[in-house]
Amino acid sequence: MERNEGSGNVCHDISHLSERLKRGSVDLLAANLLPAMLRTRTAMRISIVTDTFAPNLNGVAMSLERFSRGLLERGHGVHLISPVKAAGQSLVGFPGFYRYRTDRVPLPGYSGLRLGVPTSRKFRKIWKDNRPDIIYIATEAAMGVTALRVARKREIPIASGFHTNFHSYSKDYSLSFLEDVATDYLRRVHNETDATFAPVEDVAEKLRSTGFKNVHVLGRGVDTALFNPGRRSDELRKSWGASPDDPVALYVGRIALEKNLDLFFKACDAMREKVPTLKVVVVGDGPQLENFKEAHPEAIFAGVKRDEELAACYASADWFPFPSTSETYGNVVVEALASGLQVVAFDYAAPAKFIEDGKNGYLCPMAAEDAFVAACLRAIEGGTATELRAAAVRAATGESWERVVSNFEAALEKIVAEYKPRGPISFDVELKSPWAKHPKAPSSFLRKE
Repeated sequence: MERNEGSGNVCHDISHLSERLKRGSVDLLAANLLPAMLRTRTAMRISIVTDTFAPNLNGVAMSLERFSRGLLERGHGVHLISPVKAAGQSLVGFPGFYRYRTDRVPLPGYSGLRLGVPTSRKFRKIWKDNRPDIIYIATEAAMGVTALRVARKREIPIASGFHTNFHSYSKDYSLSFLEDVATDYLRRVHNETDATFAPVEDVAEKLRSTGFKNVHVLGRGVDTALFNPGRRSDELRKSWGASPDDPVALYVGRIALEKNLDLFFKACDAMREKVPTLKVVVVGDGPQLENFKEAHPEAIFAGVKRDEELAACYASADWFPFPSTSETYGNVVVEALASGLQVVAFDYAAPAKFIEDGKNGYLCPMAAEDAFVAACLRAIEGGTATELRAAAVRAATGESWERVVSNFEAALEKIVAEYKPRGPISFDVELKSPWAKHPKAPSSFLRKE
């Protein structure tokens, strides 16, 4: 990736345009050229280190693909380092996009997902040949720590993203003894970077209160050209067995213990007592899929859906009871709002940011399951709620990916401009999970592919 540092002619043209802007004599086209020319001068090489990326289907993978695309469109170079097969296939047409697939081991409990395990030697070789201006570490497992160690020694600025509440998953998998260990591990990793980005302010504040330093908020966008009420499909509803008047409750996401799907089905059962014609549709895949299929034969398990098919699923439903208490953001909540659904969710992360209770959706106190079920009943008793659903669409439309990427770009540029070397990292982590040496850790966490 060759960096375009700009030229004296560009500087002259920008200065000339700026003067014309002040005088009001510049036309719209010339005004639009100014930010593009500035981006040419400040093009960065950005290395993204992550264990997940599209075509993996999860919120982290989707967000990283959006960040990468936006940065590439702005003229920056993106070098993706990931264990994912065909990672970033949709980005290969950009001349500034490069990718490297690392060695990998399976992630216990998630067939198809892998953790990257490169050696320091490989990172040194990659970044010797193409030294980045900044490194973004999106996942905190062994590969992320290896990248951190090498970057610090080579005096390369590092930013990190707090994308997933892995430490909180321990309770869902009967490993609550690991929560403090995992939290300490995550704090130590993130505090060795130059900045940590959280998706919403309440997550950022929680991190700060537990000792995370240099925490900033980097939001998420929603593609309203894709997710909108116009995608509603009578044919799709018919395939679900829903008549035009039958309500549909929808879940979209990973089918796993940490998503609290037992509460989703409990709420749907209560809603069905009020409206017996209610249809329940589950979109997604995960380690608990077969268990839930067996336990809930009345539900329609539609499998994994992407792009237009996913958008049609959202728009063709009516209610979106979202029972998870483990999100750092909750992209699906914003996509559901943009699609005009009545969303019921707990009061944190994206729901807290976008939903006003009773006006454009329904909020419940955190982890209050009875209140969640009551809110679902309140929603279904309200019928079609045309005004509320229109307000939900309006609430989501203000979050464009263009604005989010612009903020990300500015934040990365600031980190590069203010960077001061800190020397080697102050702790050592073996290429194992933080729970690897715990006497109660199951052997399945340590197996290799």
